[in-house]
Amino acid sequence: MTAHLAPNRSLDEALACEAARYLDVVEVFAGCGADPHAAKRARAAQARQREDRSTATTRTGVRRWPR
Repeated sequence: MTAHLAPNRSLDEALACEAARYLDVVEVFAGCGADPHAAKRARAAQARQREDRSTATTRTGVRRWPR
């Protein structure tokens, strides 16, 4: 079912049901060890860690004018 085919539901309800159905399918695949997006999520998490570490070390605080 797609959101635009839901005859008696509001658009919000139809979208929420479609999202829930998608998450259920993803959970089933993950339970089988066949998560197609696992590698991409892992790379994204690593990229976020690298970015967090790099921004924390490059911040030098407030620079003041020499007296």
